[in-house]
Amino acid sequence: MLRSLRPWTANIKKRQVKPPKIYFRDSGLLHTILGIENPYELERHPKMSASWEDYILENIIQGLEVEKRGCCFSATHTGAELDMVIRQGTSLQEFEIK
Repeated sequence: MLRSLRPWTANIKKRQVKPPKIYFRDSGLLHTILGIENPYELERHPKMSASWEDYILENIIQGLEVEKRGCCFSATHTGAELDMVIRQGTSLQEFEIK
């Protein structure tokens, strides 16, 4: 029901965020927990963008058939971030969801 993404660490000079991020794998479950019953309520809810991000991340992971340990996120304390970094072999794919 939940997915935990660990931080991607690289040898950069900026301070990186270290705690993992937690995502809901099922947006319908998230909507039920938040008491959202229809699209109108979702459009006005402060968690709408988080719900959309969770949905997109899960679909990318399933669509690319990525192993759990290949998924990370990247963020610095100055605010720069990537919602997901996928490592497959020697290649990196980076995603920022808006």
